[in-house]
Amino acid sequence: MLDQNRYSESHALFKPEEFQFSLHYAGRLAGTERWISGFEKNQFVIRLETVLQSPLGNGQKRVQTSKLEPSTGFPNSYQESGDRPFETIFDRRAGLVTVKQNRDEASIALTQDYHDPVSMLQLLRELPDDITVARVPMVGGMALVTRLEDEFVSSPWGEVLARVYYVRPGVNLVYIEAAEPCRPLKFSQTLGKYALEAVLTRTHTPQQTQPTRRETREPNRDQRHVRSRPGQPAPSRGQQKAGFDKSKAAQPNREQRLAQQIKVEAAKPEDTERKTGRKRRRFRKRNAKSEGNE
Repeated sequence: MLDQNRYSESHALFKPEEFQFSLHYAGRLAGTERWISGFEKNQFVIRLETVLQSPLGNGQKRVQTSKLEPSTGFPNSYQESGDRPFETIFDRRAGLVTVKQNRDEASIALTQDYHDPVSMLQLLRELPDDITVARVPMVGGMALVTRLEDEFVSSPWGEVLARVYYVRPGVNLVYIEAAEPCRPLKFSQTLGKYALEAVLTRTHTPQQTQPTRRETREPNRDQRHVRSRPGQPAPSRGQQKAGFDKSKAAQPNREQRLAQQIKVEAAKPEDTERKTGRKRRRFRKRNAKSEGNE
């Protein structure tokens, strides 16, 4: 039986990664596979996306998702989508393993921690070098892992030495990079007369970006209505103050509007003089007519 305490000491490999594989069957390209891992809501999530092409399929996609507990390396849940989707939940508080498929649901007692097909691949990456035989607990029974002789395997960065594991049941051969970061190089599984092989073609290590702290301080009141145009230097504090005063003058209140109207009328006294002169001339004409009638 595998000593889980020794295994849990090597969780430094729990980091965001992305691996791209090409699938080959009977000497022909049969699809693609992608491994995506990272932290989500305090869990380490590994997704294995498989797309099968002829002769094994016609673009069908299957996604296997394993959500691991970082402190132990065991899965909290395992989900598989495809022709027959199902989900397995490992509820350690309730002490139950629940399998859900469509509307059907079944539970058994959780007497020990179990691995799923994806978490077991992660386990093989982290096995100590001196372990040659291990029994891995699975929901359907024990999986037997046997270490074979190391081999040199082709990779995107050249030939590298790989640890080779023979797994029963499930994936027959698993090739893991001997040196860190112990990337998966190749998987092999017998299907009918031939073996389906997944060969690593590309790797990518996403960088975990920490959320930046937003500025919560409210901007200076004198700077709220002042913006510099592209290509121009930012205004100085005195210019910002002047700009703020102009913005207030540009939007006068009711009293300011009335004061502006009064000023405009007082600024044109000639208009008043013209009106007064017309009235005087009219008054003189009326007086002249009235004197002539007499």
